Amino acid sequence: MSGLQGFTGSITLKVLQATGATANTTSNKAETDEGFTMTQPACDLNHGSLAWADFKAQDPSRANMTSYCDYFKLELSKSLPTRKTASACAWSATRGAIQLASSKAQLGIYNSVATPDYCLNLMQEAVPGQDPTKEHVRSYTIFNATTGAMATGMSGNNFYGYLDIGSQDSMQDRSGAAFNTTQRTQFVNGQAYSVNRAATIGCNGWAGDCQQMGTSVRDINADGIPDGYFAAQDLTDGTTVASSSGSQTYVVKATDITLVPGSLSVGDCSAITLGRSDVDPSTLTCGRQPANHAPGLAVPAVPSVLTYINGVEQISAN
Repeated sequence: MSGLQGFTGSITLKVLQATGATANTTSNKAETDEGFTMTQPACDLNHGSLAWADFKAQDPSRANMTSYCDYFKLELSKSLPTRKTASACAWSATRGAIQLASSKAQLGIYNSVATPDYCLNLMQEAVPGQDPTKEHVRSYTIFNATTGAMATGMSGNNFYGYLDIGSQDSMQDRSGAAFNTTQRTQFVNGQAYSVNRAATIGCNGWAGDCQQMGTSVRDINADGIPDGYFAAQDLTDGTTVASSSGSQTYVVKATDITLVPGSLSVGDCSAITLGRSDVDPSTLTCGRQPANHAPGLAVPAVPSVLTYINGVEQISAN
């Protein structure tokens, strides 16, 4: 803000943020709404040499203001988030349609408009002329390649495994790109041989917390904003890695994945119907029953037997 010289006193503002979201997996529709409200519990601002009437006359936009407090409240409110805080989406097995707006009232579905602002490709398969969904992995779990059980018996606190690709192998990463490899010499039982090392996996004390080494901060959705640490290439589930000694092989499975859907033209989502959710998200209140589950819907029972843990089938004791 400008023109702060000469003011005395203080102003207290209280900002509340409320977020609501609803989803219906039967109709394949969802809606979100986020609102910001500002109240002014206290204010005693004044100006030592400029009368309010004169200050008000300096700008026609101050015509409906009654005090310096009104002016500063408006100026401070401009720092509230201006991002699009309301959304509606609908999806099928292959497409996702999305509308975005600064408020619920501005969404197309509240103005008889069903055309999406964005159409996303939810398929990983490469389709000519269409950008596929890409998966970026933050962590893996490794399993014994022979038994299928989660790997155990690591030496020390860490494990290192390597993905070695033969020179004639056309293996691809999770997004369908050929691996970038580095040729190195590997020693196993004193025997040296050359390998094309494509990736290194490191585990922090146990097999359920493993990451690719050599990650860097990347912008994975090309919006100009860094999204975190990711590897340049990601391993597909079922990839076999060798232990650093070469004496054991393991199979990897991604357990923490960030999806980046491919972008399509809005016409590609013409078969998807956008519409309002069954429950208006702006009417939800934390702690109230409808905010947590649909009225009349029973709370899911906790299963007595787990069939799979980390992708490995468990043997029931019952």
